Amino acid sequence: MSAAFHRGDSGQSRQPADDLPAKPAEKSAAEPAVGSQMLDQILELALGGAPQAGFVEPEDVTAMRKVAKSLAGHSFSLEPVVVELIHAVLQIQFQKAGIPSATVHAMARQIATTLYDDPSARARLEALWAGLSAK
Repeated sequence: MSAAFHRGDSGQSRQPADDLPAKPAEKSAAEPAVGSQMLDQILELALGGAPQAGFVEPEDVTAMRKVAKSLAGHSFSLEPVVVELIHAVLQIQFQKAGIPSATVHAMARQIATTLYDDPSARARLEALWAGLSAK
């Protein structure tokens, strides 16, 4: 047996030691949160900008405007505001794939939490909400 392989208590072979990373990659503080490019596009569209090639379609903004109308009067918050905005976009994207609404909502909650916890993404979301709420 090669010295590059290790056996655990289960007796099963593992990957060669040379292929394993020394430690997990750390996220840089300057690195944008997952979904921030999509968020930038959504903000641009919500503020009246022209659609660009990418993730966001005008239907996404229409769905978010419906959320803003249904949540009129709510101040910016993770729930229900950010979760429902994200859910509205994901629902459009995933309903064609037949993914159950409960699964899409759980995904929306996770994504919304990630974006809300990132200070720059949160600021953009708050600006988005202000723009959507004003219309």
